[in-house]
Amino acid sequence: MNQTVSPEKTSVARLSILLVEDDPDDVYLVKDLLSWDPRRVYDITHVRSLADLPDHLNGHYDVLLLDLGLPDSSGLDTLKRASQLIDHTPILVFTGAASEMLGEKAIALGAQDYLVKGKINTELLTKAMAYAIERHAMMHAAAGMVQRDPVTNLPNTHALYEKLSFLIQQFPRTQVHFALAYIGIDNLKSVAEYWGDSITEELLRRVGARLTGNQRASDLTAVIDDQAFALLLVNCQDPQLLQQVTEKKLEMLSAPYLIDLDKPAQEIELHFSIGISPYSEGLSADKLLAQAKEAYQQAKQRHQRNTVRLNRPS
Repeated sequence: MNQTVSPEKTSVARLSILLVEDDPDDVYLVKDLLSWDPRRVYDITHVRSLADLPDHLNGHYDVLLLDLGLPDSSGLDTLKRASQLIDHTPILVFTGAASEMLGEKAIALGAQDYLVKGKINTELLTKAMAYAIERHAMMHAAAGMVQRDPVTNLPNTHALYEKLSFLIQQFPRTQVHFALAYIGIDNLKSVAEYWGDSITEELLRRVGARLTGNQRASDLTAVIDDQAFALLLVNCQDPQLLQQVTEKKLEMLSAPYLIDLDKPAQEIELHFSIGISPYSEGLSADKLLAQAKEAYQQAKQRHQRNTVRLNRPS
């Protein structure tokens, strides 16, 4: 169902919107609010559920407006399923006032922004859509750059900075907390000298696989500084919880790696040092990474195998 365009607006910019909303009153409200925008014409395609979404994916849409509470889906699962169905389209989610926290988590999962029902006006809605489209276009352009490590196929430093910059930009409004762990392999050089480059690369792939095993959709594991790893933990701030999560990762990483060579399989042990830095408002991506790396160096200087150091903001 498409919104009718008034003749006097035919010369202004047009945006194509896919609106997934089951409440007729909210559908009417969105259309009414957009009709008051003198700068653009909005072609609105409306569907009531995720089940109906595949029937409307042949055309191009500038933005997807998504209600997180639908007849056949609710909460963050709605966003995850919609993201799988419609790719390369910025998503703006609607939440109820009682579930505003969902909007913040939705941003961490890839939504460009969220709006609270009952607090929306024409200016807020149109600006949110414009910013969502602009941010998505910038991220899509950056995706054309190399963002994968050639050995592990994990995100690289550029991809890490992209997600960090997004979380930092959104933090003043969303208050979505996060932390960065810097993970170094202390004996990798000696392992490489003894076993050679091919075994070293296989070990790096195995380390990456262990780090990403059971990883939450909001988190990110990246390869940085050539042969070190970074782990971005979203919605995680409590120092005790950060310590527990990282120590659990460390226990998993430090288990022996069984490498099947031409001769009998060999168990290779890797030793790790990990530094963690929670984000605090005002930090840049560079500063956050530097703090995590400093904590890593402090952990490494203890001269103990498999050590974690948490940077505690003053």
